[in-house]
Amino acid sequence: MSLKAFKWFFIVLPVLNIILFLSGEEKFSNWLPSELLVIAISICILYFCYGRKSTCPECRKLFALKKTKEEIIGQEDVSVLVETKMRNNEQKVVGTGEQYVPGVKTTYREYYTCKHCGHVVTKDYTTSKAKM
Repeated sequence: MSLKAFKWFFIVLPVLNIILFLSGEEKFSNWLPSELLVIAISICILYFCYGRKSTCPECRKLFALKKTKEEIIGQEDVSVLVETKMRNNEQKVVGTGEQYVPGVKTTYREYYTCKHCGHVVTKDYTTSKAKM
């Protein structure tokens, strides 16, 4: 089971049990404190899972990285797959199709600086956009 499915399991299950409790089922009234505890623990787990994404690799502090700069480091021409909508005379969508069109692939570099130790971390990502 992936981490994403695992976290949703811990969020959805207690919420469903509380909804059943509020709908009038009396047998769930004994579960309410434990369900609230599971929700609180789930929120804490999610908080620290997302905090790991912004953990400084030098000083290892959570939520330490702050985005300071973003720049374009490269662009190239590519073919981008786009979905086109086919319309009838009344402009209602009657179907869709896919085709490749000219586009631009842009590579970005983001700079993150640690608030505590000043260490700079870079992350690269790319986007593809059709020229239209």
